[in-house]
Amino acid sequence: MTTFEFKMTPRAYYAGWRVLQRQQLRLQWVFCALCAVLAAAGILLYFLLQNVAETAILPALSGIVAAMAVLLPLVRRSSVLREFGNSPTLTQPFTLRLEEQALQVWSKFEQYTLPWQGITYAKETKDYIILIGCYRMGLFVIEKADCDPADLNALLSALHEKAPAFGGAK
Repeated sequence: MTTFEFKMTPRAYYAGWRVLQRQQLRLQWVFCALCAVLAAAGILLYFLLQNVAETAILPALSGIVAAMAVLLPLVRRSSVLREFGNSPTLTQPFTLRLEEQALQVWSKFEQYTLPWQGITYAKETKDYIILIGCYRMGLFVIEKADCDPADLNALLSALHEKAPAFGGAK
């Protein structure tokens, strides 16, 4: 049974959050493309209907829609980082224990017991190990630079053996 401590940084949390929200981010880009098309249609409609007095508001509305398409991705990142900074649970150190049947993660305020089969996403990247539990039972991002190599090897070998969702290469 291996136990080690880790602390998530805002950058690491955002990397894990992007993985968690990948489907929603695809929908966001579709929304941005739709906003751009609506803005172009509004400007085109303004030039086609120049003689009508009520069309004076069309360029302003088109500009607002175009600004939404450009600014929405930028606002999302800053709001996620602000959420991380204001969270009393995410900024605390976590302790991770590898057990035979489950992975236990706890902090000052909460404890998660994730069965190995309940880990829906586990991935090793160059800088992080990202773990996501079922039913959004936690998003944990472990920075490799901040952990002992022996602990990381124990975690990776346990993930290879027991977690079916692990996406890293053996």
